[in-house]
Amino acid sequence: VTVIGLVTVVFVGTMGLVLLSLSGVIPFIGAEFAPAEDMSMFMINVEAPVGTSLPAMDAKMQEIERVVLSQPEIRSGFAAVDLEERGLVNSGIMFLRMFKPNQREAEQAAVVQRLRRELGKLEGVQARVVEFSFYNVAGEGGEWALSYSIRGPEIDVLDRVGRQLVERLSATDGFVDVDTNLELEQPQLFVTVDRERAHDLGLDATTVFQTVYSLVAGREVGSFTSEGKRYDVRIKVLPRQAKTPEDIGALQVRTRNGEMVRLDTVVGFSHGVGPININRSDRERSLLLTANLEGVPLNRALERVEQILVEELPEGYHARPAGQAEEYAEAMGSLVFAMGLAVLIVYMLLASQFNSLIHPFTIM
Repeated sequence: VTVIGLVTVVFVGTMGLVLLSLSGVIPFIGAEFAPAEDMSMFMINVEAPVGTSLPAMDAKMQEIERVVLSQPEIRSGFAAVDLEERGLVNSGIMFLRMFKPNQREAEQAAVVQRLRRELGKLEGVQARVVEFSFYNVAGEGGEWALSYSIRGPEIDVLDRVGRQLVERLSATDGFVDVDTNLELEQPQLFVTVDRERAHDLGLDATTVFQTVYSLVAGREVGSFTSEGKRYDVRIKVLPRQAKTPEDIGALQVRTRNGEMVRLDTVVGFSHGVGPININRSDRERSLLLTANLEGVPLNRALERVEQILVEELPEGYHARPAGQAEEYAEAMGSLVFAMGLAVLIVYMLLASQFNSLIHPFTIM
């Protein structure tokens, strides 16, 4: 009787705690995909306003270097601008190595938090510290503590939703380095073909496009091998020959009759802004929301993001976790399934052993 009474009290108390947790009175224990690690290395993603020149970006990177390398725990570093060679000179990256844990007083987490505060004071540049981990997952947003893929048909709506999410999450305790990978303010020069005029001169829009692309952006036309190494050959005009719309208009394109015609006789130029690139996930336009977490577990962060998404996402748009958040959700689902299957197998074994459908419950 005593044992049954104690078990009943424990069971009722446990169920009460579960109900209180579900109602929000008592929160669940925090959970995350993997614990933080001190790997004595991390990186910093740097981004300046769109349109920043290469010399200005280099000056910003040197300013960040001075702040980072002044930390006594930092051993060495490497910095680069536009490492992916996509023409985004307003972006840079910095890899830092720290002294071994037994050679420094502060832990990596403390150094990272200190750097975030100091780098946040710099004007005209955004520096986001990213910690490495053995458990970093591959794919979209895998290096960030929290990442969400938001998808929908219209890029302008995605941009508006992304800005609202960044604003609200940045004002929430525990969320730092909140940003998206969508940029719509890249200065652009639009070239519009006068199709009637081009047709009269024996040109078409495809020929005009291929000429401008080849001469301004460059096109691979062949390769050659020297001393066992293969080199690609690309044709394009010199940078000083395509600085202004007038320079591009002075370029010539060949008609079907073999005559050379200046581009500005068949095209018009206009300035504007547009996206640097348009990202797609599963054939849908998307943006990636990323953030780091300080003092808040991943499951709590996911709950907060889901609450905001319910309020901000319009009809026809949806979101799903990415990176570590996606792996965490899948792992929790697999864990619940495995525990349920284990309980069922134990019950079946006990039921067959005792030839009873009730005794297994009392034993379990």
